[in-house]
Amino acid sequence: MGKILVFLLMTLCLGMANPSSYRTIQEDFFDARYLRIDEAGHLGKRIEDITLLLPEGKRRLSSFLGSKPLVLIPAYYTCNGSCPVLLSKLTDKLSELKDDFTVLVLSFDRKDTLQTLKSFADKLRQAKVSRWKFALIDPKDIESFSRSTGFRFFYSERDKSFIHPTTMIFVSPDGIITRYLYGVNPSTADLKLALLDAKREHIKPSEIVDMALLMCYTYDPSRSKYVINPLLMFGGLGFALVGVVGAIVFSYGRTNKGGV
Repeated sequence: MGKILVFLLMTLCLGMANPSSYRTIQEDFFDARYLRIDEAGHLGKRIEDITLLLPEGKRRLSSFLGSKPLVLIPAYYTCNGSCPVLLSKLTDKLSELKDDFTVLVLSFDRKDTLQTLKSFADKLRQAKVSRWKFALIDPKDIESFSRSTGFRFFYSERDKSFIHPTTMIFVSPDGIITRYLYGVNPSTADLKLALLDAKREHIKPSEIVDMALLMCYTYDPSRSKYVINPLLMFGGLGFALVGVVGAIVFSYGRTNKGGV
């Protein structure tokens, strides 16, 4: 009797399970791979010259290149999550930098319009984004942008929002991808160094001191930030050790001479 009861309960549980619901959950399951970019496959590569739609008309991405670094920020204008948070933080931090660069916010959402673009931009502090540009990626070029930069995304029906990396893509004046920074709150120092990385080949004589600063740091992709160059650190420790040993030897020699 006990075995029959267990069998009936198992049958009832299986009967209550909804296979289609299970598949929906699995298909909508969060894929963490979308939060990282294959940097090794894209750093140093030329970004594709996609078509953009701005309030003033259509332009090619290449029209923003040529003389200064470009900071690309992929976002979508109906986002209620990380996109407005990141851009709000950047309005302060980027305005503190004296470097000459262009910020270009790009929507990858086919449903975005010039009206949603304007509404989104109006919510930011206008005085601090006067040099920024907001655009829509031409729908036919969204896949090209994704393939060119490694920026991938998908729409979650459950959350009614896009899942995508929160990142900034730094591009050199020549159109070469030089750096990715992740997160909604990058440090001002990391932004400064990433911009220096982007214009490394176009450094001006007045910026030699800044370039020397860049040589003191190296980018750590595991932490998405710049850290003190370990070679410089160990080299400094080596010189310090030599100095200490030299001082001890010199002091010991003088002591021995004084005792004779």
